Amino acid sequence: MTTGARVLLTVIIGFATVVATSVGVTAAAIYRSGMISVEVEGAGGAQYDVDLPAGLINVALDLIPTDLTDEALEAGGLPVEVEAIFPCVRAAWRALEKSPDFVLAEVKSADGWVLVEKTGRLLHVRIESDGQRVNVKVPLKTLRKLLG
Repeated sequence: MTTGARVLLTVIIGFATVVATSVGVTAAAIYRSGMISVEVEGAGGAQYDVDLPAGLINVALDLIPTDLTDEALEAGGLPVEVEAIFPCVRAAWRALEKSPDFVLAEVKSADGWVLVEKTGRLLHVRIESDGQRVNVKVPLKTLRKLLG
């Protein structure tokens, strides 16, 4: 094998290694962060499914400048009463993440049904009403990030 062929083969193998590593790291990050899933089934049979890597939301939340969120809060973003209970909400959320699977709320009426449950590492919300159904699954880590 000539020197030029060896160099070319080395470059190709190096490029393939970089691509394979990038794909593996991306797949691991998506798996670790989980998926946000929204499924909607309309009364007329229309069905919409959206699956979004939760890591994208986590990155987007990290990109929001903190001075913008502080300005929004100072401009009347959250009522004082809500700000006062936020530490309790965060503590409750940490406890929720550590707890076993359970149903947080279930409401049944003649018009429909709502179920909110913790299943594994997800918060799962199911709504059925007038022949329409909505299923939303969100990783608990993403919701924790929203709480700050």
